[in-house]
Parts: sequence; C-alpha cells; structure tokens
Amino acid sequence: MTNSDGTYGVVGGDLNDKDKNIYTYSIKDGNLVRGESIGTTTSMTSFYNSDKDNGKGKEKGGWASGSVINPNDKSGDNFLGNMFRNTPPMFDGYMANAGNGGKYDFKVTNGEDKPISGIDIYRGMPVGKNANGQTIYTSARDVGNMAAGFVAGANGMAWGESRIAFDAYQSKKSGRPDIEGISTRNAEYYGWRIGASNSTPNDKIRQFGRSITRGLKKLWESF
Repeated sequence: MTNSDGTYGVVGGDLNDKDKNIYTYSIKDGNLVRGESIGTTTSMTSFYNSDKDNGKGKEKGGWASGSVINPNDKSGDNFLGNMFRNTPPMFDGYMANAGNGGKYDFKVTNGEDKPISGIDIYRGMPVGKNANGQTIYTSARDVGNMAAGFVAGANGMAWGESRIAFDAYQSKKSGRPDIEGISTRNAEYYGWRIGASNSTPNDKIRQFGRSITRGLKKLWESF
C-alpha cells in the first residue's frame, strides 16, 4: 500500500507465483486492486518470515505485513557496498561480529556498532538496480544474510561448505541440531553468488588464507 510520505506498506504476497515484482495496491469498492510495480525483490522471501511460529503455524511462516519499504533509505546499499569493498576475513572478522546484536547484524544495528531498540527487522530499502533498470528492494534482515553469504563466497568457501557453517551456527544458537529457514538461506545464497563470482581464484585463496591465519591467532590468544 502507498503511504502519504512516499513509502510503501507491506500487505502480503504469493510465494509460488515466481514473480519478484513489488506491486502497489489500492482499495476500490472494498477490493484490493493491483497497480504498477515499484521494483523487484532479491528473493521471493525477502519480506516473508519462514521462522514465524517456528515454522509450525498454519502457514508455516508469515508475511511481514505492516513493515515499511522506504525508497529513500540508503543504509542497506551503503552497508553492502562497504562490505563488498572491504571484505572482512571470514572467521576473526565477520563471524566474530555477526552474532545477534553484533556490528554486522544489520537487521538490528542498521550498520551502526550497537543494536537499535525496537527497530523493525523487516523494514525495506533499495539495494541497487537490475539489468532492466528496475530498483531492487530487500528487507533489513535479508541485507545481513546477504552480507553473510557474500563474505563466505568472497573468502573462497563453496556453497555446500557455507551451508554447513551457517547451519552449525544456527544449531549453536538453538542448542540442538538445526538448519536455517528458507528466508535466510535464500538471502545468503543471493549474497554468496555475488561474492563467489566477483572474486578471482587468487583473491579467494588470499582472503581465505588471511581468514584462517587471523582466526588461529585469535584462538591462540584466547588460551
């Protein structure tokens, strides 16, 4: 829905129609009428929480209804751009600071060093344009997960290896064997493809070697 300040309210979607466009809607004669597309999303689940009700509810998840997409919010684009230009090492750099509330946990920090109380993790923002010139939007939660995938890909980790690492972290948080939800996996894969495709083999070897070296140094210092 279009708001008076030029932002858009999320009302729902269809996970199965394979259409990533974000459409405006208006109410006519008591019915929702679809309007034009304002752009596309990074994945079908950008504004869908597959973890809602622990995946056990009637819908096994839920849309981020009520969240706001702000076309003028550049925070996600700036965060990802900085991550792409200055990729941190995987272990000592990224993983050490990407936990809940860490500086790389964009959904709650918005790119700052500390969590912001009460901030909506499904707030939407633009993160670039596609080949057709359409604006690409995503949620703050997806921005953080895209960054995680990008760092893994840029550090030379294969997708399968990355999934093992991400699910191991999820299991640690859950206190039991667990895997991440489809919303998280989709965003991580989107970022991983960018990281894996934009780095040369030598870049990946060098970056991964730096990650291992710094990670081992950190581990040694902890003893």
